[in-house]
Amino acid sequence: MIQQIKSDRYRRERLQFSAFVKSEDVKGLAGLWMRVDHSSGEILAFDNMINRPITGTTGWNHFSIVLDVPVKSEVIAFGILLQDPGHIWMDELIFKTVDESVPVTEQNTVDNLEDEPVNLRGG
Repeated sequence: MIQQIKSDRYRRERLQFSAFVKSEDVKGLAGLWMRVDHSSGEILAFDNMINRPITGTTGWNHFSIVLDVPVKSEVIAFGILLQDPGHIWMDELIFKTVDESVPVTEQNTVDNLEDEPVNLRGG
């Protein structure tokens, strides 16, 4: 599921997207996600819970994503993802601004990248 909104009212704020989620037989991973984009398409902030996925069968649990919304942002996209077989439900979605005492959950998009090109030789 995806929804997009203008970021105007959240610029310069720390934004928390939260929801209750329940899962059944999730074989891969599931999770909330949120992304803050510039009008050029540049991703300014992102989290998809890949480092804390929802898997298996669970009852209703509360999850949240917290991102800073830069002044140059234009769009906030958010939703829930499900990879591989399984079922998920979500309820009580909330968007609210929070203060800096609430840490961001943003994923560093370069954490899993190599420092140098690899496998450049043909086999």
